Amino acid sequence: HGTAVPVLKPGQPLRLDEAIVPCDFNLITDVDFRDLVNQLPEKVNFTILSDSCHSGGLIDKEKEKIGPNTLRKGEKSPECITRGKSIEFPVIHDIIDLVSDAAHQATNIAEQFFGFFGRDIVSLKFNHEAAKQKGLLGLQPHEDKGILVSGCEAYETSFDVVLDGKSYGAFTDAVVKVSMGGYVKISNKDRVTKARDILKQNGFDQTPCLYCSNADLDADFLGEVA
Repeated sequence: HGTAVPVLKPGQPLRLDEAIVPCDFNLITDVDFRDLVNQLPEKVNFTILSDSCHSGGLIDKEKEKIGPNTLRKGEKSPECITRGKSIEFPVIHDIIDLVSDAAHQATNIAEQFFGFFGRDIVSLKFNHEAAKQKGLLGLQPHEDKGILVSGCEAYETSFDVVLDGKSYGAFTDAVVKVSMGGYVKISNKDRVTKARDILKQNGFDQTPCLYCSNADLDADFLGEVA
């Protein structure tokens, strides 16, 4: 699942940061993905396919190559049952607050998560000391080999589709169908574009996005840059 974390800073407007919600609720954020990308050896590609709500932008500072919402609402196929995969942040906040005395006494979100999970495993988003040591604070935009294929925009919901009693991520299903259509070797740009077309045809109101460098835009999906 995905969520949007409210970020409050004195003198600044409210901002919502996208995050992945794993089963233990220790959020995985853009800073954590940036840490992974920064560890890559030279000339290595790193592709994330994220089919969760609010997944757009999970690679911090990476350029959005495909993203503007061009989809329109339509009727979904009658055999499909859909449901969103978002967990509202207040629900996560209340769970952590309920089960942890340290989190309950915290004065802000960062202190709450740091107090519950501890410095060794908490997201780098909530551990500024560790993030600073890794050089992850105040990053400037730059091109690298981090590629994010997201099921939706940062403010949107990704949907599940249930067919014959089995649940699938609608975007993941669309990406697989592109391959089944004979497009085994296809660029990042074309795969996302064709997956968007499939979602549009089935009436899903979500916008798959592609974040990558200029070189990776036309490179093979899960392949090498020419």
